[in-house]
Amino acid sequence: MDSALISLKKYFILVFLSFLFLPGISVAEQKVKRYQPGNINHIVVVWFKQGIDSKTKKGFIESSKSLSNLPGVLGHSVGQMLPSDRVIVDSTFDVAVVVTVENKAALKAYLDHPTHKEIVKTVFRPVADKVLIYDVLLQ
Repeated sequence: MDSALISLKKYFILVFLSFLFLPGISVAEQKVKRYQPGNINHIVVVWFKQGIDSKTKKGFIESSKSLSNLPGVLGHSVGQMLPSDRVIVDSTFDVAVVVTVENKAALKAYLDHPTHKEIVKTVFRPVADKVLIYDVLLQ
Protein backbone atom coordinates (compact mmCIF):
# COMPACT_ATOMS: atom_id res chain seq x y z
CA MET A 1 0.00 0.00 0.00
CA ASP A 2 1.58 3.33 -0.96
CA SER A 3 2.16 6.07 1.61
CA ALA A 4 -0.45 8.43 0.15
CA LEU A 5 -3.19 5.81 0.60
CA ILE A 6 -2.00 5.05 4.13
CA SER A 7 -2.04 8.78 4.99
CA LEU A 8 -5.51 9.15 3.49
CA LYS A 9 -6.69 6.14 5.48
CA LYS A 10 -5.32 7.63 8.72
CA TYR A 11 -7.05 10.92 7.92
CA PHE A 12 -10.38 9.19 7.44
CA ILE A 13 -9.89 7.25 10.69
CA LEU A 14 -9.38 10.57 12.47
CA VAL A 15 -12.45 12.14 10.86
CA PHE A 16 -14.55 9.05 11.54
CA LEU A 17 -13.54 8.89 15.20
CA SER A 18 -14.11 12.62 15.65
CA PHE A 19 -17.66 12.43 14.31
CA LEU A 20 -18.34 9.13 16.03
CA PHE A 21 -17.59 10.55 19.45
CA LEU A 22 -18.40 14.23 18.85
CA PRO A 23 -21.84 14.16 20.49
CA GLY A 24 -20.38 11.88 23.17
CA ILE A 25 -22.12 10.37 26.14
CA SER A 26 -20.45 11.15 29.44
CA VAL A 27 -19.64 8.00 31.37
CA ALA A 28 -20.10 9.86 34.64
CA GLU A 29 -23.38 11.66 33.83
CA GLN A 30 -24.93 9.54 31.04
CA LYS A 31 -26.38 12.55 29.26
CA VAL A 32 -25.67 14.08 25.88
CA LYS A 33 -23.13 16.90 25.87
CA ARG A 34 -23.12 19.83 23.47
CA TYR A 35 -19.60 20.87 22.65
CA GLN A 36 -18.46 24.32 21.63
CA PRO A 37 -16.03 25.56 18.99
CA GLY A 38 -12.61 25.63 20.60
CA ASN A 39 -13.17 22.44 22.59
CA ILE A 40 -10.64 19.70 21.89
CA ASN A 41 -11.15 16.01 21.25
CA HIS A 42 -8.13 14.05 22.48
CA ILE A 43 -8.38 10.79 20.50
CA VAL A 44 -6.25 7.80 21.48
CA VAL A 45 -6.25 4.76 19.18
CA VAL A 46 -4.67 1.63 20.68
CA TRP A 47 -3.43 -1.68 19.29
CA PHE A 48 -2.86 -4.23 22.06
CA LYS A 49 0.20 -6.44 22.26
CA GLN A 50 -0.25 -10.02 21.03
CA GLY A 51 -1.58 -12.35 23.70
CA ILE A 52 -3.40 -9.77 25.82
CA ASP A 53 -6.38 -11.56 27.40
CA SER A 54 -9.96 -10.28 27.53
CA LYS A 55 -9.75 -9.55 31.29
CA THR A 56 -6.79 -7.24 30.71
CA LYS A 57 -8.60 -5.55 27.80
CA LYS A 58 -11.64 -4.95 30.00
CA GLY A 59 -9.35 -3.53 32.70
CA PHE A 60 -7.90 -1.13 30.13
CA ILE A 61 -11.39 0.07 29.19
CA GLU A 62 -12.48 0.46 32.83
CA SER A 63 -9.29 2.37 33.69
CA SER A 64 -9.97 4.67 30.77
CA LYS A 65 -13.47 5.35 32.09
CA SER A 66 -12.00 6.47 35.42
CA LEU A 67 -10.30 9.35 33.59
CA SER A 68 -13.72 10.84 32.82
CA ASN A 69 -13.80 12.29 36.34
CA LEU A 70 -10.62 14.35 36.00
CA PRO A 71 -10.96 18.14 36.19
CA GLY A 72 -11.63 19.80 32.85
CA VAL A 73 -13.08 16.73 31.14
CA LEU A 74 -16.31 17.65 29.34
CA GLY A 75 -16.91 14.22 27.87
CA HIS A 76 -15.37 10.78 27.59
CA SER A 77 -16.04 7.81 25.33
CA VAL A 78 -14.26 4.51 24.94
CA GLY A 79 -15.04 1.63 22.65
CA GLN A 80 -13.73 -1.34 20.74
CA MET A 81 -13.04 -1.39 17.03
CA LEU A 82 -16.07 -2.16 14.88
CA PRO A 83 -14.93 -4.47 12.04
CA SER A 84 -15.71 -3.28 8.52
CA ASP A 85 -15.39 -4.69 5.01
CA ARG A 86 -14.96 -1.17 3.62
CA VAL A 87 -11.44 -0.63 2.23
CA ILE A 88 -11.19 2.89 3.65
CA VAL A 89 -11.88 1.73 7.24
CA ASP A 90 -8.97 0.67 9.44
CA SER A 91 -10.16 -2.41 11.31
CA THR A 92 -6.76 -3.22 12.78
CA PHE A 93 -6.88 -1.31 16.08
CA ASP A 94 -8.41 -2.67 19.29
CA VAL A 95 -9.72 0.28 21.30
CA ALA A 96 -10.24 4.02 20.86
CA VAL A 97 -10.65 6.58 23.61
CA VAL A 98 -11.99 10.10 23.06
CA VAL A 99 -11.72 12.71 25.78
CA THR A 100 -13.23 16.15 25.18
CA VAL A 101 -11.78 19.10 27.08
CA GLU A 102 -12.57 22.81 26.99
CA ASN A 103 -9.35 24.18 25.45
CA LYS A 104 -5.56 23.80 25.16
CA ALA A 105 -5.01 24.69 28.82
CA ALA A 106 -7.53 22.03 29.89
CA LEU A 107 -5.82 19.47 27.64
CA LYS A 108 -2.44 20.26 29.20
CA ALA A 109 -3.93 19.99 32.71
CA TYR A 110 -5.54 16.65 31.79
CA LEU A 111 -2.29 15.25 30.36
CA ASP A 112 -0.29 16.49 33.38
CA HIS A 113 -2.78 15.23 35.98
CA PRO A 114 -1.14 12.63 38.29
CA THR A 115 -4.01 10.16 37.81
CA HIS A 116 -3.67 10.33 34.01
CA LYS A 117 0.10 9.87 34.21
CA GLU A 118 -0.25 6.90 36.59
CA ILE A 119 -2.85 5.12 34.44
CA VAL A 120 -0.79 5.67 31.30
CA LYS A 121 2.30 4.30 33.05
CA THR A 122 0.79 1.31 34.86
CA VAL A 123 -2.20 0.29 32.72
CA PHE A 124 -1.89 1.61 29.16
CA ARG A 125 1.81 1.29 28.29
CA PRO A 126 2.23 -2.31 29.51
CA VAL A 127 -0.51 -3.60 27.15
CA ALA A 128 -0.19 -1.26 24.15
CA ASP A 129 1.81 -2.36 21.14
CA LYS A 130 1.00 0.78 19.14
CA VAL A 131 -0.75 4.04 19.98
CA LEU A 132 -1.82 6.89 17.72
CA ILE A 133 -3.03 10.13 19.27
CA TYR A 134 -4.96 12.87 17.50
CA ASP A 135 -5.88 16.17 19.12
CA VAL A 136 -8.75 17.80 17.20
CA LEU A 137 -9.80 21.42 17.65
CA LEU A 138 -13.58 21.51 17.25
CA GLN A 139 -15.00 24.13 14.92
